[in-house]
Amino acid sequence: MEYILPNVVVKPYPIIEYASIDIVYKGRLTRLKNNKLFIYYGYGCSGLWLACENKEMFLASGCYHATIKIKAYSLLNFCFHDNQGHWDNNKGHNWHIRIEKISKDTISIND
Repeated sequence: MEYILPNVVVKPYPIIEYASIDIVYKGRLTRLKNNKLFIYYGYGCSGLWLACENKEMFLASGCYHATIKIKAYSLLNFCFHDNQGHWDNNKGHNWHIRIEKISKDTISIND
């Protein structure tokens, strides 16, 4: 299943801690030519961003993509920018997605 937000698709959904997710961005920065795009993301709520990272995205089928390994926090926060100083922060609100905790029932040990 995927989660569709304004100009963003996140899959799989729901997001589970320690899993990898793909974020697809198709917002206004994709219309600027010859730019590199980045996702800036971190964790936490109430405007507090922790464990922040900046990751370059790759272009495929007219959209920019990034794969992120989710850490053990309750909320993923993110926005986008290019190498020319342009930002897309969802009109000042950024994007936020709740992170599900791993259930003890879903943990398995592999040989």
